[in-house]
Amino acid sequence: MTTCDLQPLQEGSSIWARKDGTHPSCSKPSFDASQDTARMCHGDPTSLDVDLTRMQKGHTRTSCPHYESSCSFDVAKVGKISFDVEMRNCAKVWACPLWMSPETWRSPQRESGEIDFVENCDDHLNVSFGESLPYYSEWPGRSAAKLGKQHVVLEFQKDGSVLPTMTDSLTGEMVAGVHLTGSQSYQAMTSKNWGSNPFKLVSDIWNGTEGNPGYAACQKQTKPDSECGYTVQNIKIFPKPGEPKLFSGKCEALNP
Repeated sequence: MTTCDLQPLQEGSSIWARKDGTHPSCSKPSFDASQDTARMCHGDPTSLDVDLTRMQKGHTRTSCPHYESSCSFDVAKVGKISFDVEMRNCAKVWACPLWMSPETWRSPQRESGEIDFVENCDDHLNVSFGESLPYYSEWPGRSAAKLGKQHVVLEFQKDGSVLPTMTDSLTGEMVAGVHLTGSQSYQAMTSKNWGSNPFKLVSDIWNGTEGNPGYAACQKQTKPDSECGYTVQNIKIFPKPGEPKLFSGKCEALNP
C-alpha cells in the first residue's frame, strides 16, 4: 500500500492526464478509460498512483497504462528534479513511474534527451539515459518487487552532466546512479535536440502483449495477473540558479 491518502485523479487540478490509444513501446492492447486505475495523493497535484490490482483479474491486467503531464518545460533551464517514489509487486514488469521525454523524440534514446528516472527493465531497477551501456545503471540494492518510499534527485551540473541519487526515506541510505561526464554527458549528447523542443513528464506500466524492441528487451513476457503498482509524488522541477520559476497556473505545483 502507498503511504499517502489516495483520492480519485482530478484532471482539472492534477498535472496528469490519461493518454489513450497505443504507444510504440506497448502497442497492444490499446489503453482506454475502462482500464484506468489512476489515483492521486490528497492535496498533491503532482502525484500519481497506478495499480493493476484495481482491474479485474485476468486479461484486463494485460494493459498499457500511460499518463502524461501537460506541463512542458525547457530542459536547458532545469537545475534539479526531485520526487518521491514507491513501487510494489512490479517484479518482471516493465514499469516506469516517472520519466521525461521531449515532445519530438528522435532515436536513439541517448541522444534524444529522454531520461528514465526509475525504470524496471528486465527486472533491473535502473536510471537510464540510453538504451545500452554505459548510458544506464541499476539503482544499487533497490528492487521493483518492493520499493519503500525513496527520495530521488537529479542534479543538472554545470559541466553538463546529470547526477542521480536515491535516498531511502526510512533508513536514510543514499545510492547513486550512473554519472556520465565529458563527451558522454547529458548536455553533450542531447543538447542539439533541445532548442524549441519542450519536455514533458511521463508515467507508465507496459504490461501489454506487443511492442517495439524496447518491449522485447524489458518486458519479456506479459503477466496477466500482475499486481504491479506505484506511487510518485512531491515532484519538483528547480530552475538553474538565477533563472525564474519554470511553471505557472495549474503547473505551478511543480515549482519548489
